[in-house]
Amino acid sequence: MEKFVAYNPVKLHFGKDVVNGLGKAASAYGKKVLFIYGKGSVKKYGYYDIVKNQLVEAGMEIVEFSGIKPNPLIEDARKAMNLGLENKVDMIVALGGGSVIDTAKMVGLGIANNTDPWLFMTHKEQPLKNLPLLNILTLAATGTEMNAAAVLQNHDSGQKIGYVHPLSFPA
Repeated sequence: MEKFVAYNPVKLHFGKDVVNGLGKAASAYGKKVLFIYGKGSVKKYGYYDIVKNQLVEAGMEIVEFSGIKPNPLIEDARKAMNLGLENKVDMIVALGGGSVIDTAKMVGLGIANNTDPWLFMTHKEQPLKNLPLLNILTLAATGTEMNAAAVLQNHDSGQKIGYVHPLSFPA
């Protein structure tokens, strides 16, 4: 077996009803949340209400961006970034699977650096900071909830690429 070093600074909350501590955990990062989620299943299965109630009970101001699609698009990340910038959010809460979390990672970099996330993805710019990202995972598949990688696609350029940066680890 090859030698290797693993580094993972992500704090993981795991277990039944652990989401009930979300408000307290989020409070450590600020008061204004960009709440990013997908197209409908989180509402259908009640996760949306649980998460939103936790944030409201903690006194958070919530700005919502919904509709993240599978195989997430840079266009949606840009729209969410602009919404976050306009509302001066302190953190991002992502509710969903890999597509939602990957998008949220790039949105956080975009907001914190006031830079188009695609410039990071194509290595034309380097981020200097990021917003705290809290994930509520609904579908374990890619490991994005615990790593520093994200994948987005750009219809204009015809690319689907990945990006890895140490600032992209979720909080």
